[in-house]
Amino acid sequence: MKKVLMIVSSALALAACGTSKVPAIDTGNFDLSVSPKEDFYHYVNGGWQQKNPLKPEYARFGAFDVLAENNRVRLNDLFQSMSQMKTVPGTVEQKIVDLYKMALDSTVRNEAGAAPIQPLLAEIAALNDKAALVKKMGELFKMGEDMFFGGYVMADLMDSDSQVLYLAQGGLGIGDRDYYLKEENAAILPGADPEPGRCGRQHGCRRQYPGRGRLPGPDFLDPGAGTRRTGAVQSPDAGTALCRLSGL
Repeated sequence: MKKVLMIVSSALALAACGTSKVPAIDTGNFDLSVSPKEDFYHYVNGGWQQKNPLKPEYARFGAFDVLAENNRVRLNDLFQSMSQMKTVPGTVEQKIVDLYKMALDSTVRNEAGAAPIQPLLAEIAALNDKAALVKKMGELFKMGEDMFFGGYVMADLMDSDSQVLYLAQGGLGIGDRDYYLKEENAAILPGADPEPGRCGRQHGCRRQYPGRGRLPGPDFLDPGAGTRRTGAVQSPDAGTALCRLSGL
């Protein structure tokens, strides 16, 4: 573990050496051609938006996204250096290095396919009522798998001195609600039968899907059928999710 701590400390030291200090508020990201009285958001963020055009793979890209991306690069460099270590069997270092190497071994993963999780998929496919589903959801929660909702603890938005429990809707495997609700995205939801809808502040979008509300049947292990049933379960949830215009 000392070696791990030494590597982490070295990585942090190198990162600190290569990072120049920037002011807490960088006016270079402002757009001073805009009056703050007319459009304060564009006044503060216009410069950043001009220097950082939004890429197709991002729904947003701000300072926290830059921080997350830089963190991923540093962690990757850290783990790569750890993979060169000669570890003692049974140690924390050995477990971390082995896990990292397993994640990189795409050949073994492709050969195994879905075989490692087939027993769990079979258990899910065998669920035949809501009581069994709720029980299985509890088991999966203990494994760290969120189902239709998730929970976390953070500062109270109305009282920063308090830490409170938040519950958040889950279940949108594709990510943004618009992928489910906008007509131009219907093709990515096999089996869906979209009805004309709209997306806006009133959250008026709705679609009707075959099999809505039904539990997965025996064909759940079939990829095509599984995709259709996943769309049938997730799409109604998307209809009640807040869109990105909410609160504006």
